[in-house]
Amino acid sequence: MPRASDGLFSLLGVEDSKDAAQDWDRAEFARRPEKAIQRTQEWWQHVFGEEEVAGINKSYETNPDFAWTVEFAVYGLFLADLSVLGPVENELVILASVMGQGAHNTTRFHLRGARRIGVSSKDAAEIQGVIEMVANHEGKDSTSWPRFQEVEHLFP
Repeated sequence: MPRASDGLFSLLGVEDSKDAAQDWDRAEFARRPEKAIQRTQEWWQHVFGEEEVAGINKSYETNPDFAWTVEFAVYGLFLADLSVLGPVENELVILASVMGQGAHNTTRFHLRGARRIGVSSKDAAEIQGVIEMVANHEGKDSTSWPRFQEVEHLFP
């Protein structure tokens, strides 16, 4: 949450009030939270495939609060929303976010996800290079980050 809060406070300092996302209606998801969770599951099926989604869901069985947070709030309300970005662009935003935080396991999932939804091997490597360049510019060490080459064998 601290990073998200810092991001919000930074945006508030420069965002024009007419550009704020105040017109998005969350009421439908509050009334029917299963819609947000369904949207998450559909997105995950598209990006990760049935086998990986089953593994994700199994890993959440003993952590229902964490599962709810990820499925309803993080993905259901935000990351699985394809109303602005297309699937590839959306996945690349997610990948850059998790990669930039140094989240190794999540990065591996999204490296595979990006390739699974059609990002070519060449584009994947170049995109990762840009993400790393930005992270390095911000003082992050990316030398231990997972690489697309680690998942390439999964895509003949």
